[in-house]
Amino acid sequence: MKSRNNKGSVLVLVLIAVLVLSMIGITGLKSTSAELVISRNFLNDKTAFFMAESGINFGINELRGSIDPTSVSFLQTLDNSFYKSGPITENTAQYIEAFLAIPAPPPQGISMEVGGDAGIVATAWDLLVSSEYKTASRHPARKEIRSVVLIMSTEY
Repeated sequence: MKSRNNKGSVLVLVLIAVLVLSMIGITGLKSTSAELVISRNFLNDKTAFFMAESGINFGINELRGSIDPTSVSFLQTLDNSFYKSGPITENTAQYIEAFLAIPAPPPQGISMEVGGDAGIVATAWDLLVSSEYKTASRHPARKEIRSVVLIMSTEY
């Protein structure tokens, strides 16, 4: 014969088990959403970095192909991103400047004396490229890469 004291105890145990399983499920969902945010931020950061790197390559090609490198500036825009010459803080593309901090190093295997005798001028250019990648739901990812480009040209 069953006693009247045990009625409903199974219901309480089932409710406790459901509560514990619900807490485990909620914790799992929160950690999954945090991982998604981290992954999305990582992707945005890498996209901005590789855009800035492609801007460096674009700038090198512009410097090589220009008769007057002091007039080189560029701004390339895509759907939700851009890269440009100049710092992030500037709104517009900036002209590339000669690198004046140190004298340009001689190219490998050629001394500056031989370069001077042959009529070759080495000019170092300070190439600064900024990029920004925007998504609708997050703050934009921004990167800035600086490179010194050494261009050898004949002296006129």
